[in-house]
Amino acid sequence: ADMSPEAIDKALDESVNDESLPDDERYAAMLQKAMIDSAHGRFDQAYSALKYMLGYFQHTKNYSLQAVAIIAAGDIFTRKNEFAKASHVYETAIGPAVKSESATILYSVTSNLAESEFNRGDFPLAEKYYAQTEELASKILFADGKINALNQKAECAVQQDAWDRAVEAWEKAADFCRNGEYTEELMFELEKLVEAGQYLESDKRDDYQQELKDLKAGE
Repeated sequence: ADMSPEAIDKALDESVNDESLPDDERYAAMLQKAMIDSAHGRFDQAYSALKYMLGYFQHTKNYSLQAVAIIAAGDIFTRKNEFAKASHVYETAIGPAVKSESATILYSVTSNLAESEFNRGDFPLAEKYYAQTEELASKILFADGKINALNQKAECAVQQDAWDRAVEAWEKAADFCRNGEYTEELMFELEKLVEAGQYLESDKRDDYQQELKDLKAGE
């Protein structure tokens, strides 16, 4: 099968324009094509298609795809580094994401909001969104998402000079990595904790240093 970008684009166009196909199938192809257009910088084309599709998904009360289309529209502004606009668009996805009753879609909304607020420098708000993202990652059993959210939450705290909250997040991430046997990730958390040693009790700092030393010796 020809899986080149040109062939995929042609196949999607054919699906979109094939009136013999069910509407749901045609709009699914249109959504995929809009995401590809966005990823390749064809922003105006992608945004127009997403607005058109959103109307259809609202008409059919498909809350999941409403949220997905809105997130995709927000991604356009993220790619253009217009983070304030991106945050505003992502916020409008919260309602349909909640109505969809999909923790995975809600995770996608909160993680995008967290990243957008972080990029625009609103670290207190980003920290709150990362906390929600971490909880949702736990619910959908997404280990990488949970670890990343905790690390980003810690970074938000550092940006606010709130080292106690940063240490708490790194320790929580370290416990999770330790219990899940994520060795490389655990080493990263321990390095962060050792670097923040002045904010730890001396016995904890020594324990983390020794644990890190033992892990490196076992590589």
